[in-house]
Amino acid sequence: MFKNFQSGIKVFLIVAFVAVVISVGAILLLRNDVRNQVSHTPSEVEEWQTYRNDEFGFEVKYPGDWKVAKNLFALEPSLVFCPANLATDPEIVCTFKTGAINPQYEDGMIYLFGYGKSASKPNNPAYRFVGLDPQGNHYYLYSMGNNEQIFNQILSTFRFIDNFQIQSLEIIPSEKSNEGIVYYQEGAKAIATGMNLSKVEFRQRGGGQIYTSPEGGLIGVGIMTDVKDGEQKWEVSLPSERVMLTLCAVGFDSTDDKVGEVCLHNIFSDKILEQEK
Repeated sequence: MFKNFQSGIKVFLIVAFVAVVISVGAILLLRNDVRNQVSHTPSEVEEWQTYRNDEFGFEVKYPGDWKVAKNLFALEPSLVFCPANLATDPEIVCTFKTGAINPQYEDGMIYLFGYGKSASKPNNPAYRFVGLDPQGNHYYLYSMGNNEQIFNQILSTFRFIDNFQIQSLEIIPSEKSNEGIVYYQEGAKAIATGMNLSKVEFRQRGGGQIYTSPEGGLIGVGIMTDVKDGEQKWEVSLPSERVMLTLCAVGFDSTDDKVGEVCLHNIFSDKILEQEK
């Protein structure tokens, strides 16, 4: 009988211990959920940390006790945001699930995805569209956790950087004389650089053949041939046997508004130089 009593005590203690462990775990989970659900006032949101990406031309705010990292399972500029309790890995920042067959982030993360203009767009309504950049890339925010309030506040802070620039213009190949005249060879290209532009027009102002208005005759719309560290390169082939008092590269944003221009002056083809000789 005494042995039965001892056995009963042991069973009771084991059950009690398991109940305590479960209760503590539930409390910790609840605390995490509550913490992730905390709503921040507008003034608090203003004080959040800012993630800025100059290459892709956007910025977004996130809570001070959260972390942000590149999403290892998606192409740039995709990001993953995670609360501090899920940012314990010094290498990847936001931690992976333990025991998962395939590597994946823990629940509770918020994701920013960038899709190229030719890529398939998500049709899941949980993916919230946040914007379209001048290059035609689409951006979506997506949540994997009980953090709707913070998700919506992060969503409200996303914006594209008003950093539209037309920076430089050159002609390759070309040669500049002592008098400041630029002679270009047959097959030469005008090359302009800029930031966050959706279009660059190359225009002739003054000079032969296609000068038609104060805005200048259109030589051609540039083709974007490269993007490096956020700097775009735009090119157009120049017509042969042309005299141009001024050649300008005119930059436009995604709404087709002009954002600036750069110009070169006294432009001749080398065939004109040969004729002069």
